[in-house]
Amino acid sequence: MLNSQALREALELLLLVRGDAYLREEVAKARMTRFYNRKVKEHPLAVTDVVLRSMEAIDKQVVHGKITPNLEGPYIVCEEVQPNTFRLQTLQGTDVPRAWHSDNLCRYYV
Repeated sequence: MLNSQALREALELLLLVRGDAYLREEVAKARMTRFYNRKVKEHPLAVTDVVLRSMEAIDKQVVHGKITPNLEGPYIVCEEVQPNTFRLQTLQGTDVPRAWHSDNLCRYYV
């Protein structure tokens, strides 16, 4: 009887210890995230910005091997379809067929 009661108490204590450990882990993760993200500066794109687009997003066959360029362009951002998603035009004014996410675009400083 005493043994089973002691086991129940130990089980309840174990659940409390696990809960405390989980909270400490989440606090540590939040602290680490704040530390690594404190120097990140956002550079949002706007309409009329000049950008380059990533060649990886185009899915072209690697024809030239190592010497294939990583970026293609320049293009002009002509419309924001959704947040961080843009329609592009060439410098001559020709529309690019689909919308592009900002992860695949890099600002081009002229």
